[in-house]
Amino acid sequence: MIAIGLPVTYGFHAHDHAGGLRSQLAELGFFTSVCALLGSAIAFWVRVWPMCLLDRMRAEQKNENQRFHTAINNISQGLCLFDGQHRLIVCNRRYAEIYHLTIEQIPPGTTLGEIIDRRYAAGSFSDMNSAQYLAWRAAIAVSDKASDTATVLADGRTIAIHHEPMPDGGWVSTHEDITERRRAVAQIERLAHHDALTALPNRVLFRERLNEALAFGGGGASIAVLCIDLDRFKDVNDTLGHPVGDELLRLAAQRLGECVRQSDLVARLGGDEFAIIQTGAHQPTASRALAERLVSVMALPFEVGEHRVLVGTSVGVALSPADGRDPDELLKKADLVLYDSRAAGRRTFSFYRAQMGEKARNGHALEADLRCAAENGELELYYQPIVCLADRQVTGFEALLRWRHPVHGMAMPHQFIALAEETGLIEPIGEWVLNQAFTQALQWPAHVCIAVNLSPLQLKSGQLVRIVAAALQRCSARAWLPRASISRSPNRCCWPRTRSTSRRCTSCAAWACASRSTTSAWASRR
Repeated sequence: MIAIGLPVTYGFHAHDHAGGLRSQLAELGFFTSVCALLGSAIAFWVRVWPMCLLDRMRAEQKNENQRFHTAINNISQGLCLFDGQHRLIVCNRRYAEIYHLTIEQIPPGTTLGEIIDRRYAAGSFSDMNSAQYLAWRAAIAVSDKASDTATVLADGRTIAIHHEPMPDGGWVSTHEDITERRRAVAQIERLAHHDALTALPNRVLFRERLNEALAFGGGGASIAVLCIDLDRFKDVNDTLGHPVGDELLRLAAQRLGECVRQSDLVARLGGDEFAIIQTGAHQPTASRALAERLVSVMALPFEVGEHRVLVGTSVGVALSPADGRDPDELLKKADLVLYDSRAAGRRTFSFYRAQMGEKARNGHALEADLRCAAENGELELYYQPIVCLADRQVTGFEALLRWRHPVHGMAMPHQFIALAEETGLIEPIGEWVLNQAFTQALQWPAHVCIAVNLSPLQLKSGQLVRIVAAALQRCSARAWLPRASISRSPNRCCWPRTRSTSRRCTSCAAWACASRSTTSAWASRR
């Protein structure tokens, strides 16, 4: 059994060994093929992947560059970056546009000197020549501190330059056209210091210049301050309208400027009031000559459109150091003298005198007393009979106003009515007079009338109709017609408006306006 089994066993193992070998060889060939394929794939990947990575990096770098250039080319400032050898690394389109260059004229690597030469060739240069400008910018370039400078080009543009140094010795700078900004700032500053209508210096600038003149002339040099007022300017506004009044002010400002020297300053303080600072002249001779010239020249007619306007002027003069060294004090005294000139008859000039200060203080005290006069019962009405010459019968009474001052005694109208008109107190005082007179008239016989004096300012205020209507309503139990006398004050009266107001009062069925020739008890003011 053993003998038989051995061959069988042997034969079986040999066949199995051969098949295993073939299987191993097949496996080895497959493995080798796989390894070859893997090697080829790895070799391909090793070759291709860096190229793909490089392409990807290039694409990303291109995108980054595109974003960078988009960013720097869309800012309002010109931007340029230089290395330590003063060679351009990069700049934007705005930088080229500011200096009238193209981006192709200033490629990377261009030196600062070459760029400046090309800027000058394009007409973008300052008051320095190219060598001086290069030396100036090079000195800033080597500095390790940031700086801000500005240069004005030949075409009038102003370029602001900000310099920021870099650690490697290079720098980055921004260039901005600030011409419009500076123009706007200058315009704002001009508006803050100049009158918009006449373009003359205003009160703020006038005071600054006066302060400077006084400080400069501290050694005793004499300075004259002249305050100027147009006579009857308000009447021009009322009768011809504000556009004519504005044009008159412009023409007056021009004429005043023609009367002074270049070193003098003419300013508009407000309304129709102007002022002049006169320096570097012998005083009071120079200011007297100037005041005479102003009065003479301003008396000439103004041609305003289709209108021929006559106004004239009054002038008040104060001198430093004789009348003071403070700007506000000098201006106040010149203004005080101006009103004294107007009271003296207009179209004249006056110099400040010491007694004017006392007169002004008395005037202020009198104004304060007048404000309280009605409340304190100091105002009184006296009634002057109106007699008919035909039958010698009393037909009415004229109400005459008096002020019983607690210190100065009885004051006549010419002593306080002018003050009341100038301070605006004429309206409340006039209302008090109407109410008192109408109430008193209720006690008289029916045929007796009452005459009340009016100031032209009451007619011009627009409140007279309301006041008369209210007073008549309180006195409605009587059917009589009061009469009004309008004071003869040609400088203040606007007759078209007077007639209009009179007609409106007549519509209240209780008014009869006196004729223009009627003279009021208040008319002694002028």
